[in-house]
Amino acid sequence: MNCEQALVETDRILRAAKIPYWISFGTLLGFYREGGVIPGDNDVDFCCKTESLLGKEKQVARALRKIGFKTKVHGEEKKLKVIGICEGVEVAIAAFRKKGVYRMRNTWRIPSRFFADPGKIVCYGREYPCHAPIEKYLEWVYSDWKTPMAKHLGRAIYTKLVLRK
Repeated sequence: MNCEQALVETDRILRAAKIPYWISFGTLLGFYREGGVIPGDNDVDFCCKTESLLGKEKQVARALRKIGFKTKVHGEEKKLKVIGICEGVEVAIAAFRKKGVYRMRNTWRIPSRFFADPGKIVCYGREYPCHAPIEKYLEWVYSDWKTPMAKHLGRAIYTKLVLRK
């Protein structure tokens, strides 16, 4: 399984479960800046609202297992997330809960406006929902999102706006 296949299959699973989602973080960055997954990246990032995933997280994990993923579910509302790994490719479906003007997940915060009406991005010949406006979202998350990095620096790549103390 490669990232493109993982993306297509996870999109199918989330749509079947009626879970609205947004392509996010490095996946959206790669699609927008590079026209595909960032070279060397091995994960596909999805965000959704907590209220959309809560109660369906085990259903999503079962569907991922049926197509060959090993899964882990973080079921606590503040950390709600489904992770799937197959042949070295990771799918992360992270849920963000409403808190004031933000959507929060653990130590992450994103303005709720980026979870309003989804934008669209086309990659690998398919259209996917994404945070919009894309450039404003990428600026919030990465600050200088236009400049490719020589190597991944882990959490250090994110702005202080995204990672709260």
